[in-house]
Amino acid sequence: MTSTLAWFRVSDTLIASNIAIDYVSQEDFSIGLKKDEKVDYYQKVDSTILQDYFPSYDSKEHLNDVSSMYQSQWLNEKTVFADTVPLLRNSFGPSSSRTMTDVAKGGFLQFDMLLHSDRNMYVFLSETTTLKADTAANSKIADLTGKNVDDLNKVEDCLRISFYTDNGFFIYEPNVDTSSNTSFADRLNLNALTSQYYQMDDDKKEVLFGDYNYDDPNLNLIYDEESRASVPAAGKLTGFNAGTNPEAVGGLDIAKSISEGNLSITHEKTYTLKELSNAVVPQEGVTSYPLTHIDAGVDKRIVVTLYIEGWDRDVVDSIGWGVFDLNLAFKGLYVNNI
Repeated sequence: MTSTLAWFRVSDTLIASNIAIDYVSQEDFSIGLKKDEKVDYYQKVDSTILQDYFPSYDSKEHLNDVSSMYQSQWLNEKTVFADTVPLLRNSFGPSSSRTMTDVAKGGFLQFDMLLHSDRNMYVFLSETTTLKADTAANSKIADLTGKNVDDLNKVEDCLRISFYTDNGFFIYEPNVDTSSNTSFADRLNLNALTSQYYQMDDDKKEVLFGDYNYDDPNLNLIYDEESRASVPAAGKLTGFNAGTNPEAVGGLDIAKSISEGNLSITHEKTYTLKELSNAVVPQEGVTSYPLTHIDAGVDKRIVVTLYIEGWDRDVVDSIGWGVFDLNLAFKGLYVNNI
């Protein structure tokens, strides 16, 4: 994962105006924000309101490359929903462990809110939700800095929005038709600004960084000459794309390590907009992903987190200059007797 910064630029951060189905007015739904133990309710939340309730929030907040890897460390059979917020992990560095990094304390946006309705409803993400690169702003930045505008616009491809509720943990991956199933482990070049090679250990073996079964006594990472990577062409070097050091015993063969060496890598579980907006009552034989269910007049907690997934292969150094706009909207499905 590379070191990145991104600017969070948005006019309306959370929009709930279409929470109701098309024949029910939006007054049936509101977003609750707590301040000094008092809850205020809004039908629409924008940046100005968020800054009042979340002092650390800034619409120009710098986002770092973090990751939802090691999810099982905080979300497991011992987790108490009311006391928990999703934890993200910092990226790997030259001095960090190869298999575990610290919990990120910043570099992402997290909003602990309440959802409220006057009627029983399932809450889904709305198909009107959009997260897009601000191509006009990025074009100006490219002109001023000499950076590649296409790289800047990749900001829309590596951002994630997660929703944590009493119904589960859902990571929305924008702008894809199918989840990318991002791998949370790989060989990395931790010094891409000064080195052309993947990191290797004292035994001259390429290091496998990330979330995998590193403590499995049956794990056997396999190295061979066929997996030795060539140094990328000029301008193509990144934390993910590097060469194998000539001094290394060989390249790390991840595929063979999986098939023959008992390697098991954790992959990111994400949902598409089509999946999260499919407003169907969950029942046997029906696939739908309601974020939560609201009983009439009862507040329901939801934690919304916006971050750059550092393991996304679209993350490049210059993406930190990218500007994007977010329109996040929910919708409700009313059902009697639920």
